[in-house]
Amino acid sequence: MSGRTIVPGTFDGVHLGHLFLLEKAKEIACGAVTVLTFHPHPLIFLGEKREDFLLTTPKEKEEFLKYAGVEEIITLPFDSKLREMTAEHFFREILIEMLSAKKIIVGEDFRFGRGREGDVEELLNLGELYDVEVFICPPFKINGEEVKSERIRNLLKMGEVKRAKEMLGRFYSLRGMVVKGKGLGRKIGYPTANLEVAREKLLPAKGIYAVKGKVRGEIHDAICYIGDSPTVSEGGKLSVEVHIFGMERELAGEELEVFFIERIREERKFPSLKELVEQIGEDIREAQRILASY
Repeated sequence: MSGRTIVPGTFDGVHLGHLFLLEKAKEIACGAVTVLTFHPHPLIFLGEKREDFLLTTPKEKEEFLKYAGVEEIITLPFDSKLREMTAEHFFREILIEMLSAKKIIVGEDFRFGRGREGDVEELLNLGELYDVEVFICPPFKINGEEVKSERIRNLLKMGEVKRAKEMLGRFYSLRGMVVKGKGLGRKIGYPTANLEVAREKLLPAKGIYAVKGKVRGEIHDAICYIGDSPTVSEGGKLSVEVHIFGMERELAGEELEVFFIERIREERKFPSLKELVEQIGEDIREAQRILASY
């Protein structure tokens, strides 16, 4: 039997549920597995989500899929033509004629075709009609809870980075270039790197986090602030600022990746700059205590 073994899906986050599905696919394929994914994410194309949504950028998704042992990744542009395809049309034109699928593996909640009209029952029927083997994989659960991208997004939006890590199988991270800020952190004794993140990437809830920062291939203990600086400005712009312990040199123009270990506290507005500075000192001591275990 020739032809591809295909696992279609958005794979946002490449979390433990996805990895479970891919391992099942490898067992079934007895060989190479092809992931069929889409860009942009369908919900972004449809305008239902615009920013602060993705768990992984396209580059990160490709990296994690390759790390999981996927040998071939095919990314289809999600456009008006693809959106209007019926389930049968998608199956025949994309999976059969374009990709020569002989085996297809999906999760129980897989949907496809215009308006998500096709479900796993229709996929099984089409597989029988076109002589393609279709396998339905059960969901992966942790403590009885199904691991899903939307659940991880909700945890991160609540600041629950430790619980998100349990479902991702790794620490959630933000990656971007360091840009010049206003320099207030340096003036108060805590210089920060201002991280510019892709607007589609989901930011954890506002607050203070114990993090690890990766710059020039080296990992450093650090603390991260996500918020709009209510103590020093009204209606400030949301920013991601990282204070790397012991780092004095300027990082503007360099790539920085921040791994979220644990949330320390929510964002607060302080009565004075002096009280804010005192709290930062306490936050750093708490971050150092947390990070000593990692």
